[in-house]
Amino acid sequence: MLNENPFMTLERARSVYWLKNNYRPMGELFDNGFLNTRRLEWGANNAYDPTIKAACQVLLKQKQKTTKAFVEKGKLPRNIDEARAVVWPFSKNLGKTGRTMGELTDNRDITKRDLAYALEKAWDEQVREASRIILTSQLGIENDRANETKGALKVTANRSFMEEQIERLSFKKGAFIGILLTICAFLLIADFVYMGMKGAIPALAKFILDTKYIGLAFIILFIIFVLVVANFVIKHTLEKKIDNYDESIRNHKQGRDGEDKVVDVMRETLDGSCHVFRNCVLPDKKGDIDAILVSPQGLFVFEVKNYNMKCENTQDEWFFYSGKKKKKLKENPSIQAKRNAARLAEHLEADFSRNKERKWVNPIVVMANADVVCLECEPVVPIWRIQYLSDELGNIPNKREISEQLQSEICKKLELLYSSN
Repeated sequence: MLNENPFMTLERARSVYWLKNNYRPMGELFDNGFLNTRRLEWGANNAYDPTIKAACQVLLKQKQKTTKAFVEKGKLPRNIDEARAVVWPFSKNLGKTGRTMGELTDNRDITKRDLAYALEKAWDEQVREASRIILTSQLGIENDRANETKGALKVTANRSFMEEQIERLSFKKGAFIGILLTICAFLLIADFVYMGMKGAIPALAKFILDTKYIGLAFIILFIIFVLVVANFVIKHTLEKKIDNYDESIRNHKQGRDGEDKVVDVMRETLDGSCHVFRNCVLPDKKGDIDAILVSPQGLFVFEVKNYNMKCENTQDEWFFYSGKKKKKLKENPSIQAKRNAARLAEHLEADFSRNKERKWVNPIVVMANADVVCLECEPVVPIWRIQYLSDELGNIPNKREISEQLQSEICKKLELLYSSN
């Protein structure tokens, strides 16, 4: 239960300024749809600034009075919150029946293209109007961001480590199947050649003619036996190997999709004062770093996970659930994030020293699947969820932690890593 500030009136709440990612009066953002129910809920629980937190509580209460009841009556939505409360009619295709448009939009399960499709094709007028409102809001926010004096977020992208892994695995799978088929074809041809050289084919034909149906039945049973044995061998060895390749490819594609979601949110949230480096490979060649954010507020390393399984993070340990059993994760996201932060700090040590500034890189774990169940107990590394990523970024204290000179030098140094690849 939230403890409301008795001195925070609705009028005062509307005059409070929101986070730095959209530094405007909350009343204005409330009216234009930016401060929707989900964002107010997040602010009421997580905002660092107690004034913003109290204002969120007041505005959230105001918002909840009318939105749900209005939409459930089947009326056309009039604002962004009512539009977000409309159930997405195509949610069954996503395996997420009954989800609202706002929830699916926040989770990055539906895109602008999906909204445009619904605007044109949906039979329900309520859905069409909701799609129009949400799409207009998204495009308006992006347009405002592009017109800001600082410009849009700078993103430097490498050829994705995930893409390389997918290509490598696909090649290995294709090569494995090709070699297997070649061997089978060679053995079959060699067998026929051998039988021809030894005169076995005429003898086999004579055997079938002499024994009539018995010989033919024997040959058919023998072929069936060979096929059954071959099928057993393939299923338990060769097919399993192919399935392993397929699973690895799916996992890498899933990871790539998660990284895409995170960078998309950053593009929508951050401005030109920040620079994101994606899939950065440091000179030590110990794997890529999913995303590095260089901002006036400091350096952040993001370890992106797009899990589908239930997991748990207790301090520095990670587990996943297989049925009722809890097992340790082989690849610990917290350790990965801290290791990458340490690697980056080491790479930039000379730059920090030259500018006489404190060497520090913040590790962050991002859960890119909004539906994942991730239990947390005193996590050592902060865990951010994709649906709240925009707000988490905006909630970073608006205090310059590194000088403009150091920020510029770091960006130039990291850009060199991409030109050398």
